[in-house]
Order: sequence, then C-alpha cells, then structure tokens
Amino acid sequence: MFKLLILPAIFSAISVVAETSENFNSRNGVTIPNVKARLQNSCWSFHNFDVNQNGWNPGLEGDGAMVANIEATKYNYSGIYTPVLNVVSDITVSFDYVFNENFSAASKRWMKICLA
Repeated sequence: MFKLLILPAIFSAISVVAETSENFNSRNGVTIPNVKARLQNSCWSFHNFDVNQNGWNPGLEGDGAMVANIEATKYNYSGIYTPVLNVVSDITVSFDYVFNENFSAASKRWMKICLA
C-alpha cells in the first residue's frame, strides 16, 4: 500500500513542472523531425503548425521554429497551445515572428494569445 501512495505523488510532482519556455530547436537526443512529438508528449498541442513546415526555417534563432501551414486561418482553432499554466504572480510572454513572403499593406495578419 505504501508504494501505491508514493507513485501518484511522483506523477503529480512531475506534472507540476511542465515546460513553459520553448524555442522549438533540436536538443540532445531530439532531432528537428522529432521536436513536435516530444512536445506533444509534454502536453503541448499544435493545430495547423509544424516545426519548419515544408522545410522552411525562418532563422529566428537556432535550427527550429513553429511554422503555420496554409490552413491556419483566423476563424479556426489553429495555434500553438502550451500545457495548462498555474499563474500565481506576474507573467511575461514573448515571442519572435517572421513572414515568409511580402504582402500588401491592405492585407491583415492576426495572432491570438490565450492563457488557460
């Protein structure tokens, strides 16, 4: 019975330490093609986004970036969703972005940031 009580406590402690900082680059033992799967195994969710979509690396920093595919529109649920956060004080959100082509001033682009 003692072992059964310790095991859930260990899993609870692990789930509290979910990543909230990510650069989408490769790392020891995780190549670019495996970054998305590794993050999904850590409760990240990606809708119409992939690492270096179609081989395009925007070169923001490092060797990887999340890139939207053509189906990412403002009216669907496209996006990058982090694990649920427990925010108990101030939080800073920052990101870098780049477009892969020029567009006219009349064109619109949008970005939603939601905190769960």
